[in-house]
Amino acid sequence: MITLKTEIAFDGNEDVAVVVTANYLAGSPGARTLSNGDPGYPPDPPEVEICQVALADALASWDKGKDITSLLPPKTIEALEDLVAEEAESGD
Repeated sequence: MITLKTEIAFDGNEDVAVVVTANYLAGSPGARTLSNGDPGYPPDPPEVEICQVALADALASWDKGKDITSLLPPKTIEALEDLVAEEAESGD
């Protein structure tokens, strides 16, 4: 489980602070051939599942901690998944 704080555009506001909670499963590198000479297997990419995107601060009529995951467009979810993967792979 990874938790990170970042900023996104939400509800007509730019740079809204959110706390993202996600599951991250590292991929595997795959193998061209096995040790016995048989063909190998392709690499598996990492998997990211966004569990929750919550407001880090109160915003107009939205309370701090409000889960807004279902209100976000797919493009924003994809960008957050990429951010989580980068964070996980950097080891910070």
